[in-house]
Amino acid sequence: MKLNIAKLSFKQAVAFTGRRSGNFIEEVNTIPSDTIKAALVAALSNETDKLEKLNENLIVSSVYPYLNEILFFPKPYIKAPFKDNITNPAHHKNIKKIKFIDQHLFEDYIQARQEIDLYAQQQLDNYTYLISKKNKHLVEPICQDDQSFKILTSETEEHVTLGVKPYFEKTEKGDPFYVNRTFFHNSKEIATGLWFAYVIKDENINEIFKQALQQLSMSGLGACTTYGNGLFDYELNEVEINEPKNATHLLTLSKYIPSEKEVNESILATGRYHILIRNGYIAGAKNESKRHWQKKQVWMINEGAVFETGTLQGENTTVAQVKEGNNTEHNVYRDGRPFAIPCKIPENNANNE
Repeated sequence: MKLNIAKLSFKQAVAFTGRRSGNFIEEVNTIPSDTIKAALVAALSNETDKLEKLNENLIVSSVYPYLNEILFFPKPYIKAPFKDNITNPAHHKNIKKIKFIDQHLFEDYIQARQEIDLYAQQQLDNYTYLISKKNKHLVEPICQDDQSFKILTSETEEHVTLGVKPYFEKTEKGDPFYVNRTFFHNSKEIATGLWFAYVIKDENINEIFKQALQQLSMSGLGACTTYGNGLFDYELNEVEINEPKNATHLLTLSKYIPSEKEVNESILATGRYHILIRNGYIAGAKNESKRHWQKKQVWMINEGAVFETGTLQGENTTVAQVKEGNNTEHNVYRDGRPFAIPCKIPENNANNE
């Protein structure tokens, strides 16, 4: 199975925005599929026809880290393939810490391979990242030079509110709030950044997609782009994924909004997934005065979800309308159509660790 991917190499820090809790905005170190899709569509907000074509025909995965040529994937909601280790009391805790796995381990998961030695692999950042034995030689020199090496690091910045009520209903002008900025490790020997996979349903919009990506790279991704945050270079590649021959399920690499038909067909009853709320503001509106308007709140299913079905449809739902007088300038969408790939479930599919 071939995946079309875009690799993003950031020139400066990226200010990812998560949920707000008091004066703090939660730390987020990756970008959900609905966010990167909305950013690409918003990059064409001055060209409504192209915006609508891109919105309809582009499906993307969420955005994940990479280290040199190693691509990281989300840990699936599948029984972990690692054999038990009764001599290590922290064994199960170490498995739970894993957030990202490299492509070889990802293929082990989706092909239902079992009895893999966890400690023969290479871990980074206290098991946040797990790199397969096959790729271990690629990172061992890096870890030898810097035992505390991290693919990305975050720092907290203090900002001050401007008293815009829709953003800060419970604060006064001049109150502080805190945002995390993410930095990627880049040098001659080490390249880190983010990547996402994409599918274009109509080949005629390939150039529109490239135009949107180019414009986004120059305007910046994430928050605080007026300070130069989020600017990136990119390259488009193809990656081959070894999928299972006798797949039994589908696994999502993106956020997912089940359609009414899928809910009625009870595909959720046998699925393995986590649900979360998605909301936010219309950051991509042409008129800056409307960028504080709120989007409709939507429930979505997280990446790495597994469903016993041959197809997943999902919904690309309208969450707001940007209007000028009585006229609609453009709609704002939250794309919940899943980027899904085939997978196989182990016979003894205990709860995911």
